Amino acid sequence: MMTSHAALDRPVEVGPVVVSSPRRQELMRLALVIPTLLAAAAIAVSLDGALMLVAIVVVIAFAIVGAWVVQQGTVAADSVVLVGRSPMALVIASSLEIRGGRRQRPTQVVRAQSMTEAADLVRALRCDEVILAGAIDAEPASLVDARSRRPAIRSGSEKIEDLLGRVPLEFAAQDRFLDGMGSVRSFDRGYLIAKRALDLAFGFGLALVILPVLPLIALAIKLDSAGPVLYSQQRVGLGGRVFRIYKFRTMRQDAERNGAVWAVERDPRVTRIGRYMRLTRIDELPQLWNVLKGDMSFVGPRPERPEFTVQLAEALIGYDKRHAVKPGLTGWAQVCYRYTSSIKDTRSKVEYDLFYVKHASFGLDLTILRRTVGVVIGMRGR
Repeated sequence: MMTSHAALDRPVEVGPVVVSSPRRQELMRLALVIPTLLAAAAIAVSLDGALMLVAIVVVIAFAIVGAWVVQQGTVAADSVVLVGRSPMALVIASSLEIRGGRRQRPTQVVRAQSMTEAADLVRALRCDEVILAGAIDAEPASLVDARSRRPAIRSGSEKIEDLLGRVPLEFAAQDRFLDGMGSVRSFDRGYLIAKRALDLAFGFGLALVILPVLPLIALAIKLDSAGPVLYSQQRVGLGGRVFRIYKFRTMRQDAERNGAVWAVERDPRVTRIGRYMRLTRIDELPQLWNVLKGDMSFVGPRPERPEFTVQLAEALIGYDKRHAVKPGLTGWAQVCYRYTSSIKDTRSKVEYDLFYVKHASFGLDLTILRRTVGVVIGMRGR
């Protein structure tokens, strides 16, 4: 047990995550797919250039706002029943109470020693969750709260994942979902279609926006240092397939004359204009081509170079599970954690990536996109 909790002592940035119900997921898909289809229709009727660009930007903004409104539409219950007296239960209780104290309507944490006691408590509460954290007896046939709703029954390790926003690698080794997932995670068809439609809408929309400034970016790169404007690298994507990504060059032309090495914070190989592009993530924009081709998505774990992937897979349990979903331009690890420049630092990023692999949803995708905008505007890129 002590090994499992060692990971909880590391400093992390905790980000709240909402795991949507199937009904909310369906509504959010509609809020995204319908505007996306409208954008496609605008292109199909061949609006003039300026009007088409405005139409695409408007429908994309409408999609994000509409899905966010749907996501916020369900009012959370005011109580959680925590069953068990283990050390894990103490960690969960204290974390819930600290987080609840920051809200206008704090969540009440009610403790129980058995499922029989928990069933009695649930009937008197508005409760969405019953958390099992310890040696628990068999669960009763039904749990119904004061609203005649069935609360979700969750394990203590799952709740800790939600509180941390990551899957500690100590838990990942015994995680049944991750263990049985295979090399590619299966999603329902509706989610995949809507996600691809969103990728295409965002990809074409952003491409049209940045097209006029591409010559200026290219000129700035050429004036700042000798070498090509673009460069490409091999990366590992969905199911372990290797593909080639494209980026604006941000380093000196001879940056890897002795072979591939880890980039570090304040890397001396980075050019002056390259440092600015990294802060704003402008250097990643050529990967819109990879998104349109289908090699990548807007949201997903960042793809790594094959030579580093081999090292990381040997050093970190569960690393290969990152390849079970399509890599992305931005991801949960990128908006939650600092820049990494070693295998030790990468451990925490892998835990965030595993959380995304396990909990990928429209709610989480929208949260990542919203935070990415903050990173770009605040120039907090690496």
